[in-house]
Amino acid sequence: MVNRHMRTATAVVLALTACCASAEAQSRRTVSYFLANPAERDTVLRECRNDERAARMPECANAQRAADQAARDAYLREQRQQHTPTPNELLTSRQYYVDNPIARAVVLEQCSRGAARLSDCEAARAAGR
Repeated sequence: MVNRHMRTATAVVLALTACCASAEAQSRRTVSYFLANPAERDTVLRECRNDERAARMPECANAQRAADQAARDAYLREQRQQHTPTPNELLTSRQYYVDNPIARAVVLEQCSRGAARLSDCEAARAAGR
């Protein structure tokens, strides 16, 4: 009889240990972990947004920080991929003068005095056609 109770107690202790170990392992998921595992991050964020008690857990904060950082990194990657025209490219672009009529007038004035580059004058004149 005592042996059976001892086995039951041992089973309960083992189950609680496994449960606590699982919860402890889960709470150790860091921002880096969630950055590397976006699917799990999204799952955790859905749970956090659905349950106010869960939202107060450190894991929710880590998942949210990882989501913020991933969004910031994606934005910066996108910005680096977009080409920003150089001043020279702008000033020799017909479209620049179409979009900026004041700049066109200034350059055409400079062209009439011989004070602007020929390529800038050609682009400004083309914008008027």
